[in-house]
Amino acid sequence: MPCLSLARKNLSCRFNQSFLWIQATRCAGQIGGVLSASLLLVGQVHAATPVVSTALPNLVTAPAVSAELKQAPPLPKVDNRAFVVMDGVTGQVLASKSPHLKAPPASLTKLMTSFLIEQAIHQRRLQPNQLITLQPKESCLHSPVESCMKVKPGQAVSVDLLLQGLIVTSGNDAARMLARHSAGNEAQFVEWMNRTAQQLGMQNTHFHNPTGLGDSLHRSTAYDLARLSRAVIYNAKGYWPLYGQQKLTFNGLTQINRNQLLARNPEVDGLKTGYTRAAGYCIAATAHRAGQRLIVIILGAPSTQARTVQASQLLAWGFQAKGKGLPQAKLLPQAATKPR
Repeated sequence: MPCLSLARKNLSCRFNQSFLWIQATRCAGQIGGVLSASLLLVGQVHAATPVVSTALPNLVTAPAVSAELKQAPPLPKVDNRAFVVMDGVTGQVLASKSPHLKAPPASLTKLMTSFLIEQAIHQRRLQPNQLITLQPKESCLHSPVESCMKVKPGQAVSVDLLLQGLIVTSGNDAARMLARHSAGNEAQFVEWMNRTAQQLGMQNTHFHNPTGLGDSLHRSTAYDLARLSRAVIYNAKGYWPLYGQQKLTFNGLTQINRNQLLARNPEVDGLKTGYTRAAGYCIAATAHRAGQRLIVIILGAPSTQARTVQASQLLAWGFQAKGKGLPQAKLLPQAATKPR
């Protein structure tokens, strides 16, 4: 990737065997603007995370296909508020509907929560075997509406196990416990979430809590969540298998991952689902095939079944489209095309 000199930002590319730090700008004919790419310096990074500039398309758009997909099959008709189909290797958006529409992301929020906890572990600021004790205000044990790991009052649980509860069962209790322990309190963790969102180029995202539950100012977009998903995929390292884990047994209760694609399609290996009444049914799904990786974000589908079917249709469309007329992008090194 070429480096361009910018007087104001003093951007540079530096490479070595352990770290990759890229900040660059490149022309984006697809939207007639400029995209910038940046990476957080977090251990060994496997893939660049592009950052969108302020020159964005209209916030509300009809379904659109990248101009480069000249021979792409017709897009499936999907009933949702917004969606994005992204090439997980290059970061290119292949198709979208209202990609920059601000909407409640529900539990897709927890992709940022898990991302930050994983990076803290990689940087040895958190230890996987550290025990965290549930505080009363963090409990959701008897809540009729919250997804919950079911940590009991006063129970101490390891960081590693809470991370499983966060990703697999979407536990709000696990999210609150990890947020408070890693940042001192939940408010400071939310500040960390928003700083990181800006670093990742999530320009239309603002978080108000680590769970995604019940805040009218808590907003993101399909495009921003695709960027976040890509950052998770290529930086989770040893924690990546959790995003494809289909169930978790804790305190004698077995809970099933709500991402039904994991049980239906062996190419799908993550990431997360979400639901609130305001958000509708949401999903961040990713699949790999023959060195390629796709990311699909759906916001505001009408039901669990609808989001599952729509995500499956859009993944199938994406792989078919990439086989019909999309110029083959340069593949990253083989280790980077599938998460570790």
